[in-house]
Order: sequence, then structure tokens, then C-alpha cells
Amino acid sequence: MKKRILVLLIIMLMCIESACSNPVSDILYAEPEVKQIQKICKLATMKCYYHNVAKADKKAKHFWQKDRKYWIEYGGWVKVGIDVSQIHFDVDGNNISISIPDAEVLNSGLDDSFEKKYISSDEGLFSNHVSAKEESEAIGKAQKDMKKETEKNTSLMNSAQERAKKLIEEYVNGIGEMTNQDYRIIWK
Repeated sequence: MKKRILVLLIIMLMCIESACSNPVSDILYAEPEVKQIQKICKLATMKCYYHNVAKADKKAKHFWQKDRKYWIEYGGWVKVGIDVSQIHFDVDGNNISISIPDAEVLNSGLDDSFEKKYISSDEGLFSNHVSAKEESEAIGKAQKDMKKETEKNTSLMNSAQERAKKLIEEYVNGIGEMTNQDYRIIWK
């Protein structure tokens, strides 16, 4: 019984030692990789929330109806970051040349947790009913306008750009510390 336990312990120690030896040697020879930088830049994405208003006018279709104005208050968001497929990365000894694109609005959407509030003029029996399609069109136009306004916000775009650069620098410096290399980043 004791021999079996001893044999099992020896086998376990051999497995543990062989499992632990490869990652250490991998770290010693690691250098920054573009795939890792692309993952980091995805993390650098900023999600900004907005309280937005969609406004629209609906023309009367029949003589007993009036033109109607309505607006919908809702929550929306935009994601701002850099396009990771546009990152260029070259390692030349300890010099690392990195170019990243300007920050941009990557996508946008509606915040479902925000309760929509509908406000319209002339509600009643002969009112000019606003359809779900018309509401969707008004919100779609407001989302496009929100995206354009976000793109004009140079402060937000610069913050997203700097955040991506900072995370890349931290990654490269971390690899350098693990491998005892002093990397120098050259931004293009």
C-alpha cells in the first residue's frame, strides 16, 4: 500500500514539473505580439451612454386629422475605440514601431434598461395615430444624429486613442519586465 502511494506521488510530481516547465521557458523568450495588442485594444473600447430624444412630425392623412408632433425620450449608447484590424506593429530588436488608427465610433444601440417616454400632441379620438414603424424611423434618425455628434467630440475621441496607447504601452512594458528587455515604443 505504501509503495503504491509512493509511486503515485512520484508520478504526480513528474506531471506537475513537466506541466510547469514549458510556460516559464515561453515567458523567457516572449516578445510583444500584434494579436495580443489587438485584444488589448478591444478592451480599450469606451461605451458611452446618452439620454436621447427622437423628434418627428406626422402629416395628417385625412381631413379630420391634424398634423402631429411627437418625440420619444430613450437611452442610447455608443462604443468608441480603434479598429484593431488597422494596427501595424514591427519589432526591430528592442525598438517596437506601432501605428494605430484614429479612434472612431465602432457601433451604437439602444439602452433597454432605460424606460422610453412618449410625448405627443393632439391625442384623442380623431388623432393622427403614430405607428410603431414611424417611431422606429424617428429613433433610427436620432441614433444616426447621436453617432455624428459623438464623432465630432474630439475630446472623447482623443481619450479613446490615449487609452488604447496606454494599454499597449503597459502590455509592452510588462513583457519587457518579464523578459528583462527594455523595449522602446515608437508611435507612428
